[in-house]
Amino acid sequence: MRLKGWTLKQRREGHRPWAEVSASVATRPEERWATDVGPAFCGERDGWRSLVAVMDCCAREVLGWEAPPTARAKSAERALEVALLNRFGWVG
Repeated sequence: MRLKGWTLKQRREGHRPWAEVSASVATRPEERWATDVGPAFCGERDGWRSLVAVMDCCAREVLGWEAPPTARAKSAERALEVALLNRFGWVG
């Protein structure tokens, strides 16, 4: 593959000034939310689906989720809307 030129060039190791190193710590609930996507098996009829979850980083509580067949940006948007409705009762 290398002789045919089919491989990608390796990135240099070392300091990357554009990537700041800082601790991601939430000191109180509703200060920072995070989203994550992972595969979930939903039985023989539905098969594998993408589970998109929105979590509160301090309390480690799942606030909203969506289980679409494929993970797309709209799936994360819908999961965030569910989290906002569950937490505040409105989408602002």
